[in-house]
Amino acid sequence: MRIAHLSIGAFPPVFFKYGGAVQRWVGELACEQVRRGHSVTVFSPGLANGSAYVRGVKLAHVKCRASQPWAHIEFQVRALVRLMRASDKPDVIHFHSEPEGAILSGWSSAKRVLSYNNFYFRGGRERPFYRVYRRLIQQFDLLLPCSQYCRSASSEYWRLPASRLLVSPCGVDVEIFRPDESSGRAERQALGLVGPLILYVGRICRQKGTDTLLAAYPRIRAKHPNARLVLAGPFEQFDGHDPSAQRVWERLISAAGAVHLGPVSDERLPRLYNAADVFVMPTAELEMFGMAALEAEACGVPVVASDHGGLRETVPTECGSRFPPGDASALAEAVGDLLEDNARRLKCGERARAHALKFSWRRVAADLDELYEASAMAPRDRDASER
Repeated sequence: MRIAHLSIGAFPPVFFKYGGAVQRWVGELACEQVRRGHSVTVFSPGLANGSAYVRGVKLAHVKCRASQPWAHIEFQVRALVRLMRASDKPDVIHFHSEPEGAILSGWSSAKRVLSYNNFYFRGGRERPFYRVYRRLIQQFDLLLPCSQYCRSASSEYWRLPASRLLVSPCGVDVEIFRPDESSGRAERQALGLVGPLILYVGRICRQKGTDTLLAAYPRIRAKHPNARLVLAGPFEQFDGHDPSAQRVWERLISAAGAVHLGPVSDERLPRLYNAADVFVMPTAELEMFGMAALEAEACGVPVVASDHGGLRETVPTECGSRFPPGDASALAEAVGDLLEDNARRLKCGERARAHALKFSWRRVAADLDELYEASAMAPRDRDASER
């Protein structure tokens, strides 16, 4: 099968060592599809037009001149023009979180697929184009939310029949993200840490609940003075980087006594997870899946997560614990309980690894092949009642 993926029309590019969540999702899925024998091309924004092969995936960089949000559309137009001119047309065009592709790819006989890990496309109901985007979404042959939570919420939000939405989760490379005590020890030595390590990986922002974690940390240290909190990720909100907000976060992190590593390369991430005793994902809102939590689990690390959104699927309580979003006291108690009960912590780590194996890219890509094939046998035109 010939598959073309269109990543989101924003930097960083796919296969960048500090790549964003969607970009990593696209790249890792494409690599697994190549291993399954497919011919796969990934279109990604780049500083210049060009192409190269990365682990068997053809990576096509597309240079855009417009600023956001128009760069998203320019990226899709330029990528689809290249597909239109290609001698070997794809059997599947797989878009990621950008529904404009439905109308822009209307010329193609390929099956058109939309995966998404957030359903507030271009402002959703708050913008005048709600009806336009609702129609665009319905033109895809496959709509693939990343979790049951995302499926339910997006079905209600866009008033779509739930039968049209089929869950295709983000996967995890269980060979790269796996328990490795030696790499974990080396990372702890590099960090100069001796006591228990509490780890957070993600953007430093209120949406991800970083403020709740920083508020909980002094309460954790009151009972576990040697525990250290390490944060890895950029200072960033959905609407971009704000220098003044960064200074506020820097003061909060310093006041709490936590360590901030900044963005961490994909190569270092498995070592960092393996150095942790407990991983925390305290998202306050709009968490559709929880990829970092799944990666930590794949490394055999118990996870304490907010009882919100897709984290209810990604982090079962037997893999650690969940707490009410925004409740710093409950977060501190959950982390403290794991640090105090070593036997339970290790058992949760074992269960976490077993749970993460259910999301291996091998399984996700195999299920996606079946979805592609099923859509290929389905009629292209949608029932008028769905329009």
